[in-house]
Amino acid sequence: MKNEMSELRFETDRLLIRKFEETDMEALYLLLKDEEVNTFLPWFPVKNVEETKEFYRKHFAGEKYSFAICLKEDNYPIGYIKAETNENHDFGYALRKEFWHRGIVTEASKVLVEQLKKDIPVIFRVCQLNLDEYRDRVYKKSWNTYENHFIETVL
Repeated sequence: MKNEMSELRFETDRLLIRKFEETDMEALYLLLKDEEVNTFLPWFPVKNVEETKEFYRKHFAGEKYSFAICLKEDNYPIGYIKAETNENHDFGYALRKEFWHRGIVTEASKVLVEQLKKDIPVIFRVCQLNLDEYRDRVYKKSWNTYENHFIETVL
């Protein structure tokens, strides 16, 4: 693995985790247009390749920790994984649904988290939403495991 941002890339037994390239726009479009894949992501599915290119420029180009997830056998992007270095520090991913339930994102996440631990402090936060009438119900295991807590009251 080379240290230059543009050459940061990882390999596992099954995966290549590498920077997106301009030639990956069709693969990224297949991922970003799927409503089911994007159900819980903070944007709407794209409608065409032009919107995909704009999404790429806004969310991936020049971002140190934004990567395409590819199978080694063909180096074709089937998903992405990213960690933002802005104030949100969000860790996110998406994977084409025909590749769900194979441990691919778990495998890619382990690699990225190991790199992040070398480069920056990694802090995970657990979010809990109670969408029923039991607003005071709290999952206590994570709460009791860690001493630092905060509660977001504005949703």
